[in-house]
Amino acid sequence: MTERHALVAAIAAVERLGAKHLIVSKRDRLARDPLVAILTERKLGEVGATLLAADGNNEQDPGSKLLRHILDGVAEFERCMIGIRTKAALAALSAQGKTLGRPMGKKDDPSKPRRQRSDKGKARGPQKHPNPSPRDRSLKWTRISAPTS
Repeated sequence: MTERHALVAAIAAVERLGAKHLIVSKRDRLARDPLVAILTERKLGEVGATLLAADGNNEQDPGSKLLRHILDGVAEFERCMIGIRTKAALAALSAQGKTLGRPMGKKDDPSKPRRQRSDKGKARGPQKHPNPSPRDRSLKWTRISAPTS
């Protein structure tokens, strides 16, 4: 969950503001991993807030909780299927002889080796990216409701 910088920031803002709810547009964009969804709900519960999805059921009865867990599992399944479809499409293009990867631009010099990251796979803390991942873009629209009193 620490790799989800926007999510961590949203939860911190809920805690800092004393908000009652964290509202997301789509639950499956919140997390395609059921564990992340459960940990998010648990962390919000610890600070006295709840997660509300604009596209789903937000009740707290056992049937609604079961349905949310099932939908979280479906989101994880879809994440796996996206990877399988992408790999199959890339393999098909490669078999057709198409060149895969980023095309070389004006700034690329084929005589110079590309710089390799020495810390590949390690979390490096929050960073600003010019093009956030689709998951981060969906969280950009996350709204935090302030307590009403």
